[in-house]
Amino acid sequence: MSAGRPGYRGIVIRPRSGGQVTTARATFASVYGPISTHWRQRTGGFLLTCAVPPNTTAEV
Repeated sequence: MSAGRPGYRGIVIRPRSGGQVTTARATFASVYGPISTHWRQRTGGFLLTCAVPPNTTAEV
């Protein structure tokens, strides 16, 4: 996760899988509310779940 605009009003979510890591989870307490991501690599696919606070935008 990173700030796409000042104050985490715009959020960039760019998971990077690889190596032996097959799952990751993160939560960040921004001034607008919690930002969370969870991803996991599965056989034949990749599952990403994310949540952003109201009145913000996210680029995934």
